[in-house]
Amino acid sequence: MNTFFANTLVTPLGELRPVMRLVGVCTFVAVTAHAVLALPAKPWRLTPEEVGPWALSLAGFLLVLVWATSRRVDRRGSPWSLGLIVAQTGLALTANHIFNGNSLLSGLLLVVAAQVGLRLALPLALGWVTVQTLGLGAVLLYHWPPLDAWPYTTGYLCFQLFAVGSAQLAVREVRARQRLAQVVAELRETRTLLNEASRNAERLHIARELHDLLGHHLTALNMNLEVTAHLVPDPAARLHLGRAQTVARQLLGDVREAVSSLRGTAQGDFQGEVARLARTTPALAVHLQFSDDFSAPGPLQAHVLLRCVQEVLTNTVRHAHARQVWLTFTRTPDHLDFQASDDGRGTRHLHSGCGLSGMRERLESVGGALRVEGRPGQGLALFVSVPLTLPVSGGAR
Repeated sequence: MNTFFANTLVTPLGELRPVMRLVGVCTFVAVTAHAVLALPAKPWRLTPEEVGPWALSLAGFLLVLVWATSRRVDRRGSPWSLGLIVAQTGLALTANHIFNGNSLLSGLLLVVAAQVGLRLALPLALGWVTVQTLGLGAVLLYHWPPLDAWPYTTGYLCFQLFAVGSAQLAVREVRARQRLAQVVAELRETRTLLNEASRNAERLHIARELHDLLGHHLTALNMNLEVTAHLVPDPAARLHLGRAQTVARQLLGDVREAVSSLRGTAQGDFQGEVARLARTTPALAVHLQFSDDFSAPGPLQAHVLLRCVQEVLTNTVRHAHARQVWLTFTRTPDHLDFQASDDGRGTRHLHSGCGLSGMRERLESVGGALRVEGRPGQGLALFVSVPLTLPVSGGAR
């Protein structure tokens, strides 16, 4: 039976988006209101021909700001979101130019700088702020004397740098908190898996002891009773020996049933454990699929496969820059196969770190194999194969 599981994707930008929208709109309202209220004290006025374009520029800035901070436009560094920020910069400078280089309206660039800090790496964000500050300087120099224009331009450059730095710190704090939450969830899940593995090992130990000790002795007892029944001539004694044989056979059957039940319980809910591992990765959409003929592997193979799943999810979040990962489990006559693929950036030259090396060692300990394919721009593909029967010398590391 095919199953599907997907996490809710929460990126740092997605978490900070509502705050950015609220702060941006409030800043827009405050800056615009102060600029309008300060207008009567100015020696110049807007002409009737300038009122319409000025109002349209401000309205356009507000609409683009709301659009740029919407849920659909939240991917860091995407061309579409950057285009909206370019539009905001252009509209802010246009409105400021029509308003004869008003210093208060220059504060709209702080809203743009904060968005740039959220969406771009620090060097690119600094370059962006430098370019739009040069645009602001050109507007102010057109309307103001140079001795007035340059101090305001450099001052707003400092304010924009502060906005970029604050946004970068916010993104890092959200990422650190999400990584910590993921580590805590993984530790909890690992503790649950270890407890379950310990209980399963104890059940298997009890099942082996019942089978090897009680089963052996009951079988020997039954054989001796049968031999004795042929040697004893007394019919009454043979009747009691027959009843004893029946009880011994029933007891042997009960022991075998108990052993089978304990072994079945020790297999555990493999699909449920994989789903619980997927839920510990909130920053990634995880899609699970099990083939119709997939069956729970043995305890040792299950433990190794679960560790592989955990390592795949951790590496995907930390290194792949992916938003989604697909985990597929299938069965062949001799093997259980596990395939993982993501939509990250991929690579041509993959370097095996401690995670992949440890995964390969675990798989080799049970006779399994690992293969990784790098696909630049298309993510990574990982293929795992685990035999259904353990090798004679196999053991978990």
